[in-house]
Amino acid sequence: MTNMASKATSAGEPQYPLPPRTIDARFYLDEEQYKREMEHVFLKSWFPACSSKELAKPRDFVVWDRLQQSIVIVRLDDGSIGAWHNVCQHRGARLVEKSGHCRYGKFKCPWHGFAYDLEGKCTTVPLRESFDEKELAGLRTPPVRAFEWNGLIWVTLSDATPPLKEFLGVLCLPLPVLSEHHLQLLSDPPADVERMADLADQDRTVRLGPCRPRSRRDDRRRMG
Repeated sequence: MTNMASKATSAGEPQYPLPPRTIDARFYLDEEQYKREMEHVFLKSWFPACSSKELAKPRDFVVWDRLQQSIVIVRLDDGSIGAWHNVCQHRGARLVEKSGHCRYGKFKCPWHGFAYDLEGKCTTVPLRESFDEKELAGLRTPPVRAFEWNGLIWVTLSDATPPLKEFLGVLCLPLPVLSEHHLQLLSDPPADVERMADLADQDRTVRLGPCRPRSRRDDRRRMG
C-alpha cells in the first residue's frame, strides 16, 4: 500500500478517492484467489481490530476472530496494548471464548489448567515436575503485533509488515476518531457490494485497510 501511495503521489495523481469500477464475479467465488489474497494481502496487512473504548481499563480484553485466526488483545496494567494468539501451548485448546475483563490477570486453559498472564506468558503448569524444564522455559502464546492509534487498536499477523503509520502512507492523516459503526464496517464489511457503494457515496465510512466481501464458504460457516 505504501509503495502504491508513494508512486501515485510522485506522479501527481491522487490515489483517493478511487473512481467507481466493477470487479469480475470470479474474484469473489474462486477459492484459489481467496487463498492468494489471504497469503499476500490479508496476512500481511494492518487491521483495525477494535475501538480503544473497548479496552477502557487495564485488564479489559477483546477476542478478535478474523482471517481464520483468534487473537486476544489486552489492555496491560501499564496502559499499553498486548496481543497474542488465543491458543494454549499444551494441547492447542482455545484459551478465551469471548471478550471481557480479566479480574485476576490470569487466563486459564479449560482443558488442563495451564495459566497465562496478560502478556500471554505461561505462569502456571499443573504437574510441572512431569515436564522437561527445557520445554517450559520461555513458554508463551505466540505474540501478535498491535498498535493503538486514532481511537483504534490495530493488529497485523506479519512480523515483516512495516510499522502502521509507514504502512498507511498518505492515508495516515489526522482523521476524526471513528465511531463503532464505522469500525464494524471496517472489520466486518457487508457482503452486499451495492450497500458498500452506497455507504461510500454517503461518506459514512473511511476505508483504512483492504477488505474483501465474504465468500460463499464464509457464509456457509456462519450458517452452521
